[in-house]
This record gives sequence, structure tokens and C-alpha cells, in this order.
Amino acid sequence: MEGSQNYAPVVLSGFLLQPGEIKDMGVVGLNQGQSLTGVIRSTATGAALGGIKVKAKPTFGYVSMNVETMTNPSGRYTLWVSTSVSNQFDVTAAPREGNLASDGMRYGERGSRGVMVSTDPLNFDLRPLLYAVTGYVVAADSDTGGGLSYPFGDKKGYPAAAIFL
Repeated sequence: MEGSQNYAPVVLSGFLLQPGEIKDMGVVGLNQGQSLTGVIRSTATGAALGGIKVKAKPTFGYVSMNVETMTNPSGRYTLWVSTSVSNQFDVTAAPREGNLASDGMRYGERGSRGVMVSTDPLNFDLRPLLYAVTGYVVAADSDTGGGLSYPFGDKKGYPAAAIFL
């Protein structure tokens, strides 16, 4: 009898190796896993979007666990999730920090909650953003060590930053 099992990838970090060095990482636990796959396209052109970030986190529990990937030039993505952690995930395509596609356009975030882990593709159609506001928030006296603070009202001086558009 033959069979197979998929496992979610594990990333180990914080190790500094010298050329030719071999280091025993000990026992690395693997969890059963499966891939969530799909294609991301533009609503404006129907073209596949490369370079878009896709993130997933368990719908219930283990809130600090996040899985992410980027779409390839054909707009395809594969997220390896651990089915031993959860069989439902909240999936987000084009979050703010990953919405610049290979076509040079930024796209609006789109999500799907409670996605059951299955072999069915989860595709997203994203709308291009017509405008973007970017910049930095700094204190007027940042060169002298001043911090950010709320500028007026009964909260004046409270540590915060206010941006009005």
C-alpha cells in the first residue's frame, strides 16, 4: 500500500553559519499541511497580477501564526498551511504592504474569511487603486529629540500622530 502526506514548511532563523560549517538543528517538528492556491487578476484588464502579497492566518486561535507568499508572474500563488493548527483560514490578497503588482499599479486589498482548506482554488479579482498617499510622519522638532504628540484639544501632548486628508 502506497500513500503520501503533505507537511507545512518550517523556517528556522537566527543561525549564523560559517562557510563549510555543519550545524545540528536538533529535532524539527513538522505539522500536516496542505496548500491553498489560486490566481489573482485585475478587474480592469483581466490580466494576471504578479508580485502581489497573499497572507493567511487561522480563523480561530493561534492568532500570531501568519503564512504569506507572493504571486508569480502568472498571478498564481501557493500558501502552505498547517491543517493540524486549523482547517479554516482568513486569506488576504494585496494587503497594504504588498499591493504593488508587477504591472506598476497598486491594487485594493481583498479578503476571504473562514476559507476551508481544500484543493479548490481561491481566486481573487483586484481593483486598481487610482490614487495613493505615501510619506513619513515626523515631529517638527525631531532633530532635537522631540517626539510625536497629539497637536490640540484635551489630548494635546498625548503621544500620537494625527494625519488629516
